[in-house]
Amino acid sequence: KYIEVNNQMFTVSAVIKNVPENSHLRFHYVIPVMNQPEKWHHNKWGSDNCTQYLVMNHNIDKLAVEDKLTQMLLNKNQFWQEFNPKLSLQPLEEIHFSSGYMFDNAQKGNRQNVYFLVSVAFLILLIACVNFTNMFISITLKRTCSTGMKIASGASKQTIVKEISIEVLLYILISFIFSVVLAKLALPIFNHLIDTRLDIQIFSLNFLFVSTSQILLILLFASFFPGFYITSFNPTTLLKGSFTGKKNNLQNGLVTLQFVIAIVLIISVVVIQKQVDFFKTKQLGFNKNNIVYIHTLGEFNNTQNIKRFKDELIKNPNIEGITALSCLPTLLDNGGSLNPKNNPNHKVHVEKVSISESYFDVMQIEFLEGTQQFNYSNPEIRSCVINEIAAKKLNLTPPYTGQFIFDSNENSYVKICGVIKDVYTKSLNHDVKACMYTKSNSYYNNGVILLKLTGNITDAINSIKSYCIVNNGTIPFECNFLDQTYDDLYKSEIRMRKILSWFSFLSVILTSMGLLAMAYYIIENKTKEIGIRKVNGAKAHEIIIMLNKGFLKWVAIAFVIACPIAYYAM
Repeated sequence: KYIEVNNQMFTVSAVIKNVPENSHLRFHYVIPVMNQPEKWHHNKWGSDNCTQYLVMNHNIDKLAVEDKLTQMLLNKNQFWQEFNPKLSLQPLEEIHFSSGYMFDNAQKGNRQNVYFLVSVAFLILLIACVNFTNMFISITLKRTCSTGMKIASGASKQTIVKEISIEVLLYILISFIFSVVLAKLALPIFNHLIDTRLDIQIFSLNFLFVSTSQILLILLFASFFPGFYITSFNPTTLLKGSFTGKKNNLQNGLVTLQFVIAIVLIISVVVIQKQVDFFKTKQLGFNKNNIVYIHTLGEFNNTQNIKRFKDELIKNPNIEGITALSCLPTLLDNGGSLNPKNNPNHKVHVEKVSISESYFDVMQIEFLEGTQQFNYSNPEIRSCVINEIAAKKLNLTPPYTGQFIFDSNENSYVKICGVIKDVYTKSLNHDVKACMYTKSNSYYNNGVILLKLTGNITDAINSIKSYCIVNNGTIPFECNFLDQTYDDLYKSEIRMRKILSWFSFLSVILTSMGLLAMAYYIIENKTKEIGIRKVNGAKAHEIIIMLNKGFLKWVAIAFVIACPIAYYAM
């Protein structure tokens, strides 16, 4: 059968299964490269439109192949020699956590975030183990007489530890069954929270290995530790129960550890929240609010059709300005090298953006010098606007306007008609790059039309939709807000904040439960003391202060320990 893609007819030659969720590629259809229009591939050795996949022999010398590929590129196009590039082969299995590759469209993950979340999960588990150990020690100490009698009657320490371990293992196995059920039930919520598609394969070898290791680790911490601690005393001490101080020191230390973990997580949440707030409130050098955009698909490939679109919709009082550019400001569409007219050897790599009239007005970008004075009526006259960092890297001296720079891509000189202040059009995780803006004759499918809205936003969007349905009906209407697109750049940080907030809440709940158990145990042991104090006239608040002094000391110590750890982690 036949389908139309971007005004071209294609024959369906096969249907494949849906791409797996864990694939680094995402697509709905695949078209042979040579079936693309000539303007797309045009066999230029300076083009980087394609990513190549190679099936290699296992015994191949990877470094030798990389060197040969790089040399082939340099021989085919001397343009690349100016930048001394290196072509490298990237194993498919390493793509997901890779970084530093330009024009890489693969779906990526963040290895550091994974390690971080695993570490946090381990800390939460550690808090739970500490809770259990504290409570188990408290319970075990109440039956010290029976433990002492067993040791006095000839039972070995290993036997006592084994009994405690079996009891603890039973608790762990029951908890494990419940936890697997809860994890399966909570998985859709978790997937929605972090925008992923994780699944728990209960019968997979990986799951069984991790689960078994986890059970043994918890058993080691929660049973052997209390077991060896109890059996470290001689039978006489156990029978008399005269080891309160030693016991309190151990339990106080464990409670302090819990507080350290909880405080570290709380501080981390606060820091990440401040980071997200910074991303959202940082002045980028332009105004992204109330700007919507549509892609230049179908009829909007043509600049004349875009001009008619602008002339018609600008009549709407709710639309303040309309402009177009070669790609979304958040993306990198094209690049090339520039050099000053008086220094051909000083090459500077810049991002190249094609724009229509009033782009800087719509975006409210401030000029350092000059203005946008592109002659759209005469394609032979070439002029450009550069940003401040480009002027500095080119070693230009002010005034910049009127000077000429050489564009290696077009093999011609371009006149500078204006210089703008540096603006953060990309993620704030990256520095501002040198950039050159020129007029455009066409936008293809990568371009966008930006519309600055005011007043009744809904009415403005309805007008845009109506025009597109009538004049570009073959393309489904889709409209996006520019500020939302910028917020999406920081999805990773926002997800991390959400996850860490839940983890912190969980750590505080667990720590509070452990503290409550400790407080109950201490108060139970001091019932007579409290009664005597009340009989002798002690007020309730004095008793509460007396009981809480120890807890406050542990919190203060934990805070002092946690602050430098949280600082280093963040």
